[in-house]
Amino acid sequence: MNDQFWVCVLVKRGPRLSPEQFATVPRTYRFPAVTRLAAPSDGAPWWRFEATGTFLWSAPAKLLSRLVEDFIAKNRDTLLAASAR
Repeated sequence: MNDQFWVCVLVKRGPRLSPEQFATVPRTYRFPAVTRLAAPSDGAPWWRFEATGTFLWSAPAKLLSRLVEDFIAKNRDTLLAASAR
């Protein structure tokens, strides 16, 4: 029986956010208990994260939900300041 689950998520910019605005997010961004697989690059302009859990797929999914909330909370001011320029 396989009781290990991996859930991967890409964090991309939305249509109202320019690539320059999205680039203001510090490349050092991390979230505890979630693996950062990649920061944005020219060939892949998104963040890629992975969470793992045992027995239930919902455990890593909840971690990634918290990651998205944290990503927005920590970078909202930076992104909004970039849009005002």
